[in-house]
Order: sequence, then structure tokens, then C-alpha cells
Amino acid sequence: MIDVATEWMSDLKEGWCPSAGYYNRESCCWINNETNLNMIEEHCSLWHTWGAYAGVSGDVNEYVVDYIIYVSAAVVFAGLAGLFVTTLAPYAAGSGIPEVKTILSGFIIRGYLGAWTLLVKSLGMVLAVGAGLTLGKEGPLVHVACCCGNLFTRLFPKYYNNEAKKREVLSAAAAAGVSVAFGAPVGGVLFSLEEVCMYRRVHSMTHVVAWRF
Repeated sequence: MIDVATEWMSDLKEGWCPSAGYYNRESCCWINNETNLNMIEEHCSLWHTWGAYAGVSGDVNEYVVDYIIYVSAAVVFAGLAGLFVTTLAPYAAGSGIPEVKTILSGFIIRGYLGAWTLLVKSLGMVLAVGAGLTLGKEGPLVHVACCCGNLFTRLFPKYYNNEAKKREVLSAAAAAGVSVAFGAPVGGVLFSLEEVCMYRRVHSMTHVVAWRF
């Protein structure tokens, strides 16, 4: 869902799909059977740039309108991302990996893996990446996955009331986050075992691998 929203926000700076506003550019062109990627890059009858959508005449005028809207949208997206994080959930700032490693080493940071942090982190990540900022969603996805893992443990008192078992779930969640970000399940498991886990037991390793697959 985060990937889909990020692609939609990125393309929204350039234009709009009138027939289906929730589609990004590629999806908008695919519904018209324009499946040739070269055609999608060069021309798509269903995708309208903002200049064309506004009915501006002339290539130069259309380019100026597209440029102004592109820059304005990027500034608005980036500003909203910063505003949401600073005012609603300061814990959502940064990649989150150092803090996750701190939690897994035995410390408790209350609220860092809560539902509100998860919501603001996900929204801020979509806005920041959609704005075109020089950052990626790989690191934040680890934080998002650990938030999901922490919320999941609340359904099972056996894990939620046991800090050791909860950290096993969080280790598996960190592995899942890296796996989703890079499409590498084995790499996610190795990341969890080498970079995140502060202790290594055969029992814990088995849980991490089992939870990931």
C-alpha cells in the first residue's frame, strides 16, 4: 500500500488521470491497453499533464504551468510531511533503525512503536518520497514493520507481557521490513541477525526465520 501511494503521489506532481483519479500514470495507461512502456513514456491518451488539463495553449505555456505545479506540489508534500512529524508524532522522524536497535538491546522507549507513530510515519514517508526528497523508504519500513509487530503482540498476552518474546517478534518484524523494501527475504533475515539483534540464540534465530517465511 505504501509503494502504491508513493507512486501515485510522485506522478500527481506531473499530471492527472481523469478517468480514474486514484491511478498513477502507468496504471492509467494500462487501462487503455497501451502496454508498450515506450508509448507510456512518450504519449498516453488518458494521462493529462496539468498544463493540458488546464487547457493552456502553446507548448511553452504548458511547460511553465507544469513546472510551477510540480515545484509547488513538491514543496507542499514536503512541508506537510515535516509538519505532521513535528506536531503529531516526533518519534516518526528519521529512519528509526538506531532506535529499533536500542529497543531490541533491552531499553524501553514508550510510544515509539505505537499506533499513532505508525500512522504518522506511514503518511510522512509517502509524502516525503512523493515530494522527491533525497531519501528512501527502506529504513523507515523497518520502523513501520516493528510498529506493526508491536501492535500484533497486543493480541497475544503471552508475547505482549513478556519482553524477551516481544523482542523476538520485533526482530522478525525488522527482517520483514527489510525484505519488503528490497524484495530479499534472506537478506532481511541476515539483516535482523547481524545488525538488529543484540543477542543470538538458536531458539531466537529459528523464530526470526519462521516468522519471515
